[in-house]
Amino acid sequence: MKKCNYCENPDATSRCSQCNLVYYCDQNHQKMDWKVHKLNCETLQKIKENNTETPVFVESKPKQRRKNALDPSKFPSLLNQFEYIPSSDGVDENILILFHGLGDSEKPYAAFAKQFNLPQTACMAMRGPLSVPLLEEGHYHWFPTYDESFNRMSGDDPRRLKGLKDLRVQMEQMFDVLESYGWSSTCIFLLGFSQGGSVVLDSSIHSKRTLGGVVSISGFVLPGYLASKEEPEVKGRAKLTPFFVSHGTRDEVLPLESAKPKLEHLKQKLGKDVDWTFKIYEKAHTMVSSPTEAKELAEFFSKHLRLRNISLEDRADLVQIS
Repeated sequence: MKKCNYCENPDATSRCSQCNLVYYCDQNHQKMDWKVHKLNCETLQKIKENNTETPVFVESKPKQRRKNALDPSKFPSLLNQFEYIPSSDGVDENILILFHGLGDSEKPYAAFAKQFNLPQTACMAMRGPLSVPLLEEGHYHWFPTYDESFNRMSGDDPRRLKGLKDLRVQMEQMFDVLESYGWSSTCIFLLGFSQGGSVVLDSSIHSKRTLGGVVSISGFVLPGYLASKEEPEVKGRAKLTPFFVSHGTRDEVLPLESAKPKLEHLKQKLGKDVDWTFKIYEKAHTMVSSPTEAKELAEFFSKHLRLRNISLEDRADLVQIS
């Protein structure tokens, strides 16, 4: 496979005319990569001269900083509506995926992602696959919430649990797609509010992967979930995922006294060694709403984001050889 040294396209056809070892899609990509490739092009020429039969390949640059634009058609059907926000600093090393609450949309969460502006982190603000009945377009939810008469289902309605299980399967498929774009599982972060918090908790504890981190804000665990045989037998890798879970003392939608025991039960299922942060804030049923909450959330990400030393990568006196 002849991979472009600039964009990593596996079907590159042009070579550097000097070392004749590094490939590019076209002359434009070669020009854009020259600042990096010139640092060891001469070294490659010498290697080729001294190893005419079996030349040694020297990697002329670190891995790609900016990921390719995401193609929604590659994502599973329940998770193919989203707004993608590349990292503002040009390095998409991590990806944060945001899930809204019942009756909301991806738009406020895309705005939150831009404002929060995590370093070296691209974002996906997801839109729920189901429209809220009797409301205008722009209000969505993640799994069945209303019955045929447009009444709210009870928390232990089996249709809700089935919807969550269907979403769980597609979340795992979404992780596969993201890995094909170059994000390892430990660079994938989930953040969900309310019903979105339920989605990220469920998908992460059932995943075969260790994720970079999971944030549930004012989230919940379905009562039917804990009462059913669906209670998770947590896989070893999922137990290594760090969690940041928060709730408000004045939450009238999901009262703290009801939510906390279920969340504690979930923590116990993950085991005594799980990295589990549980925070209680003086707030109602809202997203991040205070400087303290924002600061502690940022501290969680600073602890778990994978950050590259870009200044070191850009030093002109270093040549990376692999």
